[in-house]
Amino acid sequence: MQFSVSISSISIPVFLFVYALVAVLKHLETKKTDAREPPVVASPIPYVGHIIGMLLRGSRYLKSLGSRCPNLPIFTLPMLNGRTYIVTSPALAAQVQRASKALSFNPVIPEVVNRVLGLDAGTMKIIRSGVESEDERGFVGDTQDMLYARLAPGESLDELTAAAGNEFLAQLTDYKEILNANGGKKTEELLGWVKQLVTVATARFLYGPENPLAIQPELEPLFWDFDAGIPGLLLNVYPSITASKAYRGREALVKAFTNYLTAGKKSTGSALTQTRGVIADKHGLDVESTARCEVSFLFAGITNTAVTSYWLILHIFANPTLLKRIRKELELTLKAPSEKSSVRMMNIKTITKDCKLLVSTFRETLRLYSDNASTRVVTTDTVLADQYFLKKGSILQIAGGIMHSDSTIWGGDAGQFNPERFLEDSTKQKSVHPAAFRGFGGGATLCPGRHFALNEILAFVAVVVLLFDVSSVDDEELPIPKKKDDVLAIHILEPLEQVHVQIRRREGWDQCSLQLETS
Repeated sequence: MQFSVSISSISIPVFLFVYALVAVLKHLETKKTDAREPPVVASPIPYVGHIIGMLLRGSRYLKSLGSRCPNLPIFTLPMLNGRTYIVTSPALAAQVQRASKALSFNPVIPEVVNRVLGLDAGTMKIIRSGVESEDERGFVGDTQDMLYARLAPGESLDELTAAAGNEFLAQLTDYKEILNANGGKKTEELLGWVKQLVTVATARFLYGPENPLAIQPELEPLFWDFDAGIPGLLLNVYPSITASKAYRGREALVKAFTNYLTAGKKSTGSALTQTRGVIADKHGLDVESTARCEVSFLFAGITNTAVTSYWLILHIFANPTLLKRIRKELELTLKAPSEKSSVRMMNIKTITKDCKLLVSTFRETLRLYSDNASTRVVTTDTVLADQYFLKKGSILQIAGGIMHSDSTIWGGDAGQFNPERFLEDSTKQKSVHPAAFRGFGGGATLCPGRHFALNEILAFVAVVVLLFDVSSVDDEELPIPKKKDDVLAIHILEPLEQVHVQIRRREGWDQCSLQLETS
């Protein structure tokens, strides 16, 4: 007996079955758990489409959803693991920031730090104890309290700012000697140049002259391998294989910091570093776990500073008029100890107070290149702004990238770099909701280091602007590359392409030197 079935007789029923299955899944996907739940945005592939989109297209995917839903202040993305609510309205973001108990960042902390740092079970118990308890602050709470206290305007901030500024000044003064040995000019890949300077300087002012990166310079590129691979570590699928470069970089840094701590060298570090060590000891972290936490602290101190400085330097030198105006602002703040002295005193407080165009350019850099999303967990069924039902256990994200590119907030030039956008006398700026600028987060997740970041970045960039000329290698206009926004935004976005520049000693400033003061 012969038996044969044509392909078409199989494929048609299979097609109909798949079509029906997708239709049913789409119906279930878009069905609200409550009539008041924010509008649901369906994905092409039910339940997994948004996950795939975020993995493949990063922050660009969220912005594409925002452009599809321009009139929705909040919308729902159904996913395999539940619902994710995306907030795109500054006014609604402010409401989220006020609902700190019902919409909390704390539940996110243990899982993120575990995946990124590779902590053991004992350390995770210590991390969770403070995060989940309402009666005690724990290791995380004590660390947060210390950072907010020490990095608030005051004596400890001035002390750290002076240390950072002097380290940057020393690095760039040494670079002048490198230029002298190369006939007064040198070609550099700009981002790599800035990263190297910021990495070395930050390790020194945080951890002292015998910091791990000073002892082992080969750790610097390994640090950036770790940084680049953090999204892979967050996925946590056999990270030693799927995120091997990041994994190896992290473990090399952990070993170096373990040696640093074991040798008792943290006493040579900053007061901030030493206080972190006291908190770690108080809560019973062992040496290796403390070393892993120090890797995260070094990451926080370097990445945004380096990449923000890169964009800021590039935009200033790419615009001759802007460069001239900012140099004039800076030079008006300088003073000499005596009439005949070639030394110029630079006061960081004066720069942040009086160099308004430079500060505005800094804030515009954060607006254009920061696509970060502030994440919260819905800890209890909540009605946001007396209108939107949020289901317990869901994730909520305040989409900074969507807000920063929204023309209804910033005007028709929202996609362009406008260094004057944040000047106090800007008519448009006065109408912008305060929560629309997400460069430092907001609410309970407002960055404790925002004052220090402003101080150190402006100090670094000010020295570069005053002492050097930066131009394209062919003396044409400096190109401004597009940002690489197809990745998970964990810090300021890096450029899509490299920019090679020629760095020269600035004419008339060859024999001048800068000294720093913070009082």
